[in-house]
Amino acid sequence: MKRRSNVGRKTRKARPRKAATLTRSFSIKEPRSRIAGKELEVARLTRGPMRHFISTQDWTVGELQALLDQAASLKSDPVRPLLQGKTLALLFLNRSLRTRASFQIGAAQLGATAIVLEPGNGVWGIEFDSGKIMDGKAEEHVVEVAKVLSRYCDLIAMRAFPGFKNWQYDRDDPLIKALARHASVPVINMETIIHPCQERWRWR
Repeated sequence: MKRRSNVGRKTRKARPRKAATLTRSFSIKEPRSRIAGKELEVARLTRGPMRHFISTQDWTVGELQALLDQAASLKSDPVRPLLQGKTLALLFLNRSLRTRASFQIGAAQLGATAIVLEPGNGVWGIEFDSGKIMDGKAEEHVVEVAKVLSRYCDLIAMRAFPGFKNWQYDRDDPLIKALARHASVPVINMETIIHPCQERWRWR
C-alpha cells in the first residue's frame, strides 16, 4: 500500500511540469499574438485533472481545435525535445502500419521512448473481463497491466479492434475503457471501434 501511495504522489507532481513543457511547443515563425493564444489554450487543456483521449466526443470543439493547432505547429517543426525523458507504452492487440509508425516516429521526434507491446506475441495475453476465471490463454489481467504500465510509463496507448460478434458489447468499447479505468496515466485510443486520432486528422 505504501508503494502505491508513493506512485500516486509522484504522478500528481509530474503533471504540472508536463503542462509547462507543452506550452513551449509552438513555432517561432508564428506571430507573437497567435503564439500567446495557443499557449494559453494548451495550458488550460493540460492543467487540472488527468484526461484520456478515447473518443472525440469527450472533448469540446474548441479543445479539439486547440490540439489541431498545436499539431499543425509541430508538423512544421517536428523535432523538438518536448517529451525528453518520457516513456510511452504502445499496446497493439491488432496489427498496424500507419498508426504504429506515426506514434513511434512522433515519440522519437519529441524525445520520448516508445515501447511497443503486442499481447500474445512476445508479451502475455491480457484478460479484460472483470471477475473472469483466468484459465485461458490470457496470463495477465487488465487491472494489473494498467497499474504496472502506469508505474513504468508516462502514457499508455492501445489499439484493440472489436470482436464483431456482439454489437451491444462492442459499441461500449469495453477494452480500452477498462484500461483507462485502472490506469493512473493518460490513455490514448489508437483505434478500437472508433479511431479518434484519425478523426482529428480528417477534421483539419
